[in-house]
Amino acid sequence: MSQSNWLVSIKEAEPEELRLICFHHAGGAASFFRGWRTALPDDVSMSALQLPGREERQEEPYDTNMASVLDRLEKALQPLTARPYVLFGHSLGARIAFELAVRLERANLPSPRLLWLSATPSPDCQRVVKTYDLPDEAFIESIKAYSGTPKDVLEDTELLRWFLPRLRADTRLLERYALTQGAPVSTPLVFSYGSEDTVCDAAEAKLWERQTRGWFTARRFNGGHFYLRYHHRAILRAIVDLAFRPERPSTERRERRGHTTKENEAL
Repeated sequence: MSQSNWLVSIKEAEPEELRLICFHHAGGAASFFRGWRTALPDDVSMSALQLPGREERQEEPYDTNMASVLDRLEKALQPLTARPYVLFGHSLGARIAFELAVRLERANLPSPRLLWLSATPSPDCQRVVKTYDLPDEAFIESIKAYSGTPKDVLEDTELLRWFLPRLRADTRLLERYALTQGAPVSTPLVFSYGSEDTVCDAAEAKLWERQTRGWFTARRFNGGHFYLRYHHRAILRAIVDLAFRPERPSTERRERRGHTTKENEAL
C-alpha cells in the first residue's frame, strides 16, 4: 500500500482485516516497531510514524510544531481509515495518537476500533516541567529517568552529539504542546503503563478514562517507562482481541495488573 513519508509500512497483509498504526516515543523512529511484526496475525497490517530528521527522513529538518505535525499526519491517515484500524502510541506517540483520534472524529471520518495509549499523563494532569532548553549536561540527566536511551549512546560523546538534536527536538514538540481538554473521543480507550515508571503513575493513568465516551481500561505492566520492550507480544494479542469487541469485556477490571515475567524477545 502506498503511504506518505509520515507513515512507514512495517507489515502488509492480504487480505487485511485490521491495520495497526503505531506512534513512536521522543527520540524514536519507525524502526522501534519493526520487531513487532512477527507477533501479529497474518491478516493484520502495520504502519508506523516516522517524524522528520531520522532514518529515511534524515535529511529533513525536525518539526517541533505539534499543529504542523498533526495536520500532515491527519492527511496521511485519511486513506487508511476506510478499513478497520487501531491507533497505538507510546509517550510522545500517545499524545499524537490521541490528538489524531480527536481530529478524525471531528472531521466525521471513521474512528479507530481501539485507541491504545501508553506512558504519558492525561490532559487533566499536565506537568509544567520543561527540559528541552536545558544545557546539554542537565538535559542528558533529565532523559536518563526514562531509561530509553541506550547506555552506549549516553557514554559515547560522538554518538550523543549526533543523537541529542533529535531528542531535544522531539522533547520540545512534546513539552510545548498541551493536549486538547474537554474533547473526549467515542473510541474505546486502553491505557497502559509501567509499574516503575516515574513519568506516569496509576493515579494519572486512571484519569485517561475521562477522555473517552467509550469503554476504558487501564493496564499495568512490570517495568519502567519502556516496559513495552518486554511486553509487546502481550500488548499485541490484547489489541487484536479487543479491536473487534463492541463493549468493554466484562472480565476486565478498571486496572489489570501486568505480567509477572518478562518475555525473552526484545525489540
